[in-house]
This record gives sequence, structure tokens and C-alpha cells, in this order.
Amino acid sequence: MNEKIKIAIVDDEYLERNLLRNCIDWEKLGMEIVGEASNADEAMGLIDRCRPDIVFTDVNMPITDGLTFSKTVLMHAPDIKIVVVTCFDDFEYAQKSIKIGISDFIVKPIADDEVYKTALKLKEEIEKKLSDNQKYSELRRQLLDNLPYIKEKFYNELIKGEVDKETARKKIAFLGVALKDNAFQVAAIQCSGAEDIALDEEARFLPTIQILKSANNYFKGMIVLLDTMSRIVIINSDENADLYEYCEAFKKQTLTDANCAICIGLGAIKNELCGISASYKEALDALKYKFAVGNNSVILYSNIHFADRKETCSLDDFSSKLTFFVKSCLLKNAEEHVNRFFDSIDIVMDYSIKKIRIAAIEIVSICLNLLNKSGADMDYIYKTSVCTNRDIIMLDTLPEVKTYVNGVVKQTIELIGSMNKHKVSNLIVEVKKYVDENYANNKLSLTAVAKKFFLNPSYLSRTFKKEADVSFVEYITSVRMEKAMSLLKRSDIKVFEIADIVGISDPNYFSNCFKKYTGLCVSDFRKSVKQA
Repeated sequence: MNEKIKIAIVDDEYLERNLLRNCIDWEKLGMEIVGEASNADEAMGLIDRCRPDIVFTDVNMPITDGLTFSKTVLMHAPDIKIVVVTCFDDFEYAQKSIKIGISDFIVKPIADDEVYKTALKLKEEIEKKLSDNQKYSELRRQLLDNLPYIKEKFYNELIKGEVDKETARKKIAFLGVALKDNAFQVAAIQCSGAEDIALDEEARFLPTIQILKSANNYFKGMIVLLDTMSRIVIINSDENADLYEYCEAFKKQTLTDANCAICIGLGAIKNELCGISASYKEALDALKYKFAVGNNSVILYSNIHFADRKETCSLDDFSSKLTFFVKSCLLKNAEEHVNRFFDSIDIVMDYSIKKIRIAAIEIVSICLNLLNKSGADMDYIYKTSVCTNRDIIMLDTLPEVKTYVNGVVKQTIELIGSMNKHKVSNLIVEVKKYVDENYANNKLSLTAVAKKFFLNPSYLSRTFKKEADVSFVEYITSVRMEKAMSLLKRSDIKVFEIADIVGISDPNYFSNCFKKYTGLCVSDFRKSVKQA
């Protein structure tokens, strides 16, 4: 410790102050007396000016005694060490001093060695506290310096499922991580060339760093990190933010701004914190299909996850990719995939036409299997199966097979697309029905209805507008206003009661909505009804 410890002496008797000042060599102890005072009021001014580390005070002083003075000092400056000089030497007095917070007391007559021991003890306490504070400050500085690394490490533990729910919550609170607690979804971004072992480390890693910087700027409010395989990972916990739309827009921005192709895998939305690792794994599974759909794509796990699919031949890799293309209604990709496969077959070999026919039958089988899973008519599937197998056996050239099979693929995709559209239409019908039956609930909202139907709010909003030609909010409002108009025609119910009946808790807001919808205020509407 370089600075001297500052001492203040408070006593109404000059001789007592002089005795304390000269009883030991304060300089040798690394201390200095910065001031003296003869009463408590004078001493408080001294303390404000000099900020001493230790105060020696007499207990018997006029107006304000030493204990009261000490209590006042410690209320304003609890770090100051106070030593009371007193004539009393009993346990009760010592107990009272300790309760106030006094560091020590010396009994008169003052002994030099007692003053020395007391001063030395307090010096050690002050220096130890200062050292501890310095160590704590250094540790805190190191923590803040390493906070980005600590966060990155925690995020990787989270996506890998290496941390339990309770520990994760504690770390989230400690690190100030921007994670909510209702819906979680993970996207994984892989840059082209990142897995090319023919390139050196710098050539493989630089594009990733470039895209990572862009991702940090683009995915505001979401967590952006690098996993252990240098994939960029996005964690979203805002149920009102459509991560798929973000990824699509980011992909387009990257195509424009960066000289690098990317592929994005997107896991499903999970409702628990521990579901982050599951969504991350799904995002990686989706990324595996980048070889099927190509770069600059956003691949949804829900589009590629097929359960209990049985293959009829050994064309596993080809079949899985074709299944994805057909189910996703990607006609161009499916046709190109079929053409590439057939073009890869060596037609010079004697058995090539048989292999081509077998492959064609396999492709048709995949298409029919997908139609079956999509709910197509079984009679149509059966007849198509019989006819196509017979037709394929009759084909003798590769161009004929390719044309025929691509026709089946196109027809299958058109049927699946039509059925999917029908499913969406049915969904919106169900949503409308739910609104019609629950309009009186003032908690009814886009988010609440989306949750009821296990949908993303953004997706429901977008789909509803497309299918119904009105927004979701406009539809709810129209249902409520039509009901309100009906009530106003049939009764003299008060406006606030009607508002409550139709699910609007604020009568003023109801009146505004009513006028905007009908062009009339409630009173004018009632008059027009009576006059009719």
C-alpha cells in the first residue's frame, strides 16, 4: 500500500489528544494524523474534509458523547474504523460498542503498547480489505473481458443439450442472455466451401466470418453464434418473429451482398427451453438435404422428415431426394433430379434398359406412395399403378422413359399441390369457425388462435389474408360488428353491455370500431333502425 493510512483524533481535552499524537511513531507504522477535533460537530467537518481511515474518539465529550458521534459517523461512512477511548472497562460497555460497529476501544489511562497494537491490527484489516477489493476488481475485469467467450460456450452447451433446464435458467439470468420462455426455434447456416477439405483453413473459414458478421447485424434480438463445426447458428425465442421469413430474406441479402453461397436448415418450433437442442439437431438434419436442393436454399425440417417410409429397391439416396422434391412441390428440381439420374446410367451395357425400367417403376412407386400419404383416392392410385407399370415395360428408349416418368412426377406434384391447397382452405374454414364461436372472448387474438391451431402467428396471418381476402383482425372485427348490429336492432341494451357481449372490453374502442365499420355512430344507427 503506497498511501499512508489517515488518522483523526477527537477529544475535548488537549492533553489527551497530545498524548495520543505522541505515544507512538505513526510515521513508522505508515500512518499520519490528518487532523484533530475537540467535539463531535468539529469532528464531523474534519471527517468530511479529510476522509480519515481511522478515528480515535473519547467517549466523554460535551453535548454529543463519543458513542453517539461514532454511530453518526458509521451511518455516513461505514468503512471508517473507530476506536473509542474510555474510562470504562466492563463487558456491557464493550458489547454496546460492538453493536454500534466500533472497531476497538482503549481503556484509560492510555498505554503506548495498546495504542500500537490497536493501530497495527486496524492497519492490517484496512490493507487486507483493499487487497481483496483489488483482487475482486481484477476478477470482475477478467470476467467482463471473457464474457463473449463464456456466452459462446454456454450457447454451444445449450444447443447440444449438455446443460439441464435449471442450470440453463441460472446462466441465462447471470449472463443477461436475450432468451424468452415460450417458443424456441433454431436455424443453422452453412457457407459453401466450409466442408471442402481441399481448401486451406483460411480459405474455408473467411466466408463464414463474413456471413457471421452479416448475420449479427441482420438477426437483431436473436442469438447468433458459431457451433463447434463452424456453422452459424441462430436461436430465436420471439414467437412473433417468423424465423423462416428472416432466413429467406437473409438468403436473398447474402446473394446480393456476399460472394458466397449459403444453405440454411431450419428446425421446428419447440415450447420448452430444453427443446433448443432438438430444434438444433433438426436444423442440422435439414442441412443434410442441401445436396438435394442446392445452395442458396432454406430447408425446413418439417418438409424432409418422413416416418415409416419403406423403400422398394436399393436406390436409397436417389429416392430420399426425389421424395423431398415431390412432397415440397419442387417440379423443376424433381425433373432435373430424374434426368441426372437417368443420364448417369451407362446405356451401353446389355442390361441397362432393364435397370432403367426398374428405376422408372421405383420413381412411380415413390410418387404413388406420396399420393397415398397425402390422402389421394385409393382407386386412382391402384389404377395408376397398374397402368404405369404396364406402360413402362413397353418403353424401349431412355428418352421415352424420361418423358414418361417426368409426366408422372409432374402430375403427382400437381395433385399434391392441389390437396395441400385444399388442406389450407379447410384450415382457414376451421379458424373462421373458431372465431365465429369465440368472438365474445376479449382475449381472442391472432397469437391466441395460432396457438390453438399449433401454428406460427406470422404464417396464420399470411395464410388467412391470402385465403380470406381480409386480414385476421379485420375478420374478427367484422364478426363482432355484425353481432353488435344485430343486438342494436333487437334491443335497447346499453353500449358498454353490447361491447362486452361482443368481446370488446373498452366501450370507447367499440364505438370507434362500430363507426368505422358502419359509417354511423351507435346512436345514429339506432335512430336509422327505428325509422326504417
